[in-house]
This record gives sequence, C-alpha cells and structure tokens, in this order.
Amino acid sequence: MKINKKTLSIAAVIILAISITACSKDEKPEVKTTPSNNVIEDNNTAKDNGQNNEQDNQQQQPEETKSEIKQGSGIYVGQIDSHSIEIQTSEGSTAFQLEGETVDLSNIKEKDNVQFEYYEKTTTSGVNTVKQLFITKIEKQAADQQSMSLPKTMDIKLTIEGNEETREAKLAESNDYYLYVLPGFTFKEDKLMMNYDNNYYAELELLPKDYDLDTLKKDAESTLKKVGEVHELKGVEIMQSMRDAKLFLLASSTKLTKEVIIKEFNGRAFRITVNMPVGEASEGFGPSAFASLNTIGMK
Repeated sequence: MKINKKTLSIAAVIILAISITACSKDEKPEVKTTPSNNVIEDNNTAKDNGQNNEQDNQQQQPEETKSEIKQGSGIYVGQIDSHSIEIQTSEGSTAFQLEGETVDLSNIKEKDNVQFEYYEKTTTSGVNTVKQLFITKIEKQAADQQSMSLPKTMDIKLTIEGNEETREAKLAESNDYYLYVLPGFTFKEDKLMMNYDNNYYAELELLPKDYDLDTLKKDAESTLKKVGEVHELKGVEIMQSMRDAKLFLLASSTKLTKEVIIKEFNGRAFRITVNMPVGEASEGFGPSAFASLNTIGMK
C-alpha cells in the first residue's frame, strides 16, 4: 500500500493541532481582581477606622465636675494675668480663675480685705486630675468684718543674699493697722524688732491724712544728722521692696545705720524709722523687716 505525500502532510497538521489544544488545557486560567472588590474592601476598612477613632475620642474626652458655690475671704494680693488673681486665704496663697467678664475688680486694690464666692472645677483625663478654683463674685470687705476674717498666717517671698525664699509669717495687729511678722521677729507697741537683738528695729508711726512731706523731710534730716551725713536715696538706690516710698533718707556711721522712710499703705502714710547697728545681722534684718512692712493693711 502506497501512501502519497499529500496524505502525510494532512496527518502531520492534524497531530500538531491536537498537541496545541492539549497544552492550552494544561495552563491555569488567570484570575483577575475586579475594581469593585477593592472599593468594597477600602470602604469596610475606612468604616472600621472611623469607628475606632470615634471610640478613641470618646475615651480621651476629659470629664469635668463642678462643686456648689462656696463663700471665702482673705487678702487680695493682685492679678496673676488677665484671667486669674491671687488671694491670701487661711490656707495660704491661692490662685483663682476669673469666671468670664462678670467679676469686677475695679474697686479692689492690693492688700484689700475681700470676700468672694467661688466654685471648684475638677477635670479628669485618663490618670490626670486637675483642680481649679473659679471666682464668680468678689467685693471689698466691710471694715467691721475685716479683723475677724484676716488669715492668721501668710506666705511671704523675700530675697536674702541673692536667694529667693518663701517663709510663713504670722498676723500681728495694732489699733489701726495690721501686718504679718516673719520668724525671728516680734511686733510690739508699733515696733518691729529682731529677736536676735532688739536694737535692730523698725518703728512705725501712722501719719495724719493731710501730712506735709516737706515738713517731715526736714524733721527726718535733723534726726539723722546726729548719726552722720544724710543721703536721700532714689530709684535703684532703694531696695526693690521699698522703691515706691515717698521719701527715703539714710545716715550711717561706723557703728550704726539709720533710715527714715515715708511710705503709703492702702492710702495711709507711715513714717518708718529703721535702726540697724553695724554687724552680721544687718544683711538679714533689712530684707526681712521690709518684707513684713509691705504686708501692712488698714483696719
């Protein structure tokens, strides 16, 4: 049997076609991710993140509680900044926040006795707790109520030998005024004396409202000339705590330094005669005595 060339060619083409078809069936089909699948996954992720963020915000939101309105009294120290003030109370120097613009300070001066209304706000965030006192009303105290409400102690800041210190001073009273006396000092019969040596003292005299400064200056110069040459100190020559004095005269010798100071406290003027023997105690006496004198208030 003879097979011609044409028959062989047809058979070869059929075999090749069968081989190609078999190879195509063995290959794995390519899987394509549709865009719609990605969008759904992204939306679900964003939704989960949004829920988590909302939960985090709820957990981090601080909690605030306010107490009922309370009554207080003390000595007005002054403004700390535009929205807070300092008052010396029976518990010491205390900072109070001002409740909006409803608190009127126009008639209140430093060292005035005041009575006020306030509440305490407690803010808790996580493990942190912050307490603040907010004043809702404040007014100058009536004269007949002041003595009863004065704090028995006051924290006083002073600088000794370049170091700033805070010490607790005790209330002392005269007929017309009061002041706070630091440890190591005694106030008796209008005289603030150093316990270490009573020759270190500051003697106080309340002047009449119509006092004449020129006359007081001449009297002081006459007294001080007995000690030595008289000098009038001004500006930076005067210790910072007494720099607002109306008059500051000084005379000294090898044994004694004497000063006469005219200064006003709460609208009333005092003549202060300072006596300081030359010695080791001089450095501590001046800053401490002047710090106490600056707490003078009128009854």
